[in-house]
Amino acid sequence: MDKIIFEYDGKEYGVKDIVNALKDVGVEKGDSIFLHADLKSFGKIKNTITRDEFLGSFIEALREGVGKEGNIIMPTFSYSFCKKEVFDPKTTPSKVGVLTEYFRKLKDIKRSADAIFSVAALGPDKGYFTDVGTNCFGKQSIFEKLYSKNVKILFLGETFDITYMHYIEQKFGSPYRFIKEFRGQIRSGDELKGAVFYYNVRPLDKNIEYDLEGIANFLDSKGVLKKGKLGNSKIRAVNAVEAFNEIMKGFEENKYLLLKSEPIESAKGR
Repeated sequence: MDKIIFEYDGKEYGVKDIVNALKDVGVEKGDSIFLHADLKSFGKIKNTITRDEFLGSFIEALREGVGKEGNIIMPTFSYSFCKKEVFDPKTTPSKVGVLTEYFRKLKDIKRSADAIFSVAALGPDKGYFTDVGTNCFGKQSIFEKLYSKNVKILFLGETFDITYMHYIEQKFGSPYRFIKEFRGQIRSGDELKGAVFYYNVRPLDKNIEYDLEGIANFLDSKGVLKKGKLGNSKIRAVNAVEAFNEIMKGFEENKYLLLKSEPIESAKGR
């Protein structure tokens, strides 16, 4: 019997319901998926299960969805060098959600040594996805690898926070971002090694605000965003190559496509 993990509007949901929702947005055995998750909106968590059982049920569903031949990749971004902190791939916590931190600590997970935008991966190609360079959104980055393998980018919940867009912006040469060096130290066993990472940042003297739902609507209008329901929320998915192609074409018409408005100079910056 499928364990019930949450309920909404009189209906109970378990792992099979999550697996079916993943199928609805095109997830198949053998797929590689990159996941952004916001789990609080799906429904009321059953009081008979623990927090770890709740999180583990989503991992179980993802593993069933892609099968043993598939790969699961999650952001475990720490922004360590931005905060002048030492980065330790083995112990530095993920700063981008409870599911990503839970996933990072699982057995057989491999984590990249990107001191700003690390990821954790599980599956036969986890070594490929975590062998990254020092340009966070450029050559040999995880985001270039998402493109090269046409990974399915998944969004669980209400938030469409598509970090991959920054790879597309850098490839296009968006005028409202620029490359900045971040230096620091990475722990490897008992040693600390100096490193430099290159991050395409937003300038402080412009008011740059992304229209995340607007981006989702744009991709939907182009027919490349798949959508499914789960409880009180949704699951959405887009293939990395299709997202890249449509946004790049959109940039040719409007270089500020992803923003709520054209950047303006700010007296104070932020």
